Amino acid sequence: MDGLSGAASVIAVIDISAKIASLYYQYSVAVKDSKNDIKRVRRKVSDITHILEKIKQLLDSHDKTRLSTIYGLFSSLEQCREKLKSLEAKLDPGKTRKTMSRFGFRALKWLFMNIQLGTAGRSDLRASFFFKKGESERGNTSRFFTTIATDLAACEPGILPSIRKTLDEDSTISHKALKDQFEKLILQPLLGIKQARSRVLARVVVINALDEYKREADTRAILQLLARTKDIRPVPLRIIVTSRPELHIRLGFKEMPNGTYQDLVLHEVPRHTIEHDIRLFLEHKLGPAKQQILTLVELSVPLFIYAATVCRYISSKGSSPTAFLEKVLQYQKATFSQLDRTYLPVLDHLLSKQKEDKKKTWLQTFREVVGSVIVLKTPLSAISLARLLQVPQEEIQCRLDSLHSVLSVSNSEDAPVRLLHLSFREFLVDPQKQGKSPF
Repeated sequence: MDGLSGAASVIAVIDISAKIASLYYQYSVAVKDSKNDIKRVRRKVSDITHILEKIKQLLDSHDKTRLSTIYGLFSSLEQCREKLKSLEAKLDPGKTRKTMSRFGFRALKWLFMNIQLGTAGRSDLRASFFFKKGESERGNTSRFFTTIATDLAACEPGILPSIRKTLDEDSTISHKALKDQFEKLILQPLLGIKQARSRVLARVVVINALDEYKREADTRAILQLLARTKDIRPVPLRIIVTSRPELHIRLGFKEMPNGTYQDLVLHEVPRHTIEHDIRLFLEHKLGPAKQQILTLVELSVPLFIYAATVCRYISSKGSSPTAFLEKVLQYQKATFSQLDRTYLPVLDHLLSKQKEDKKKTWLQTFREVVGSVIVLKTPLSAISLARLLQVPQEEIQCRLDSLHSVLSVSNSEDAPVRLLHLSFREFLVDPQKQGKSPF
């Protein structure tokens, strides 16, 4: 597949995604209690659109001919386009009001009926959930097991009959206790598979940042429920849980039977393993001279966030890769802490781009905007930040546009502005820097 035809396919799919978004309002008017359904579908379509935009950038890049997977994208994009076309037809307001009124949670069973994806016996990521404190459904368990069940259904059609039966018998299952959701949407469907279609390797489920969910009793209950998947056959699960070592989470793991889990303490990973992974990442992202790669690896270990921040800034608008790399390498001195090496090159570079008589104003605005982002318990959108600080939204957006390497800033005005990594907050509020750092 050449880059031009691939990009055209991506544009076609994005166009259909936009059409689907335009139908939400009419659906919300016609269907009672449709808000949650709309939010769920909108999130999925938004994720697809974001991924496709990234793919388009990849197809437009000069390195597209080096990508071994590029030739398999065309058929996948076409399948995606057909799926979205089908969804567009289901949401078509031209249908009768009676038809639309039935398109509630129960009618969404078509999602489970029509998935025909081959697994080819691969052992890879099949389901995931990323907890995020203060992020609505990601900050609680209201969509935890239903999200995992939906993801698993996409790769293992054998569980679909059991899930359909559950939805037929109880359309409110998503509001039931965690134990009921787990047993009826995950455990029983997987145990109900009589025989695998072929040799099946483990399905990997990733649960990220479990510590971001603060209800300790529920957290320990989740771990106990997940432990029951240990001996599921013929489709085994392997569940990866990432978390800070909070006490209640450590206790939750200790309550599991012996042999149920294996732990991996991040700071105990061998240094050579970290060096290898960071080197591969930097070579893929930057591809500079070998000596520069080795130096950056040395500066990065053991913090992957250092390598990620450097790469994000170099790829951001208006930065010179060569000049910035040289600037980064100036922060090798032992007097700089690991966090200083991570964030000072970015912030110093931003400050140096300001005219001398504008630096004081820039720093004041930086403290107001970024300071608000790092201290707020619940992330706010750019619009809300502008109202809170009584600053024009254009000025807020202008400041945020230059901080994509350290902040998560969406193209949507309503999306919350978040830290990409908590270490940025630690860097800015470090009491030892008081009176020494301009930031």
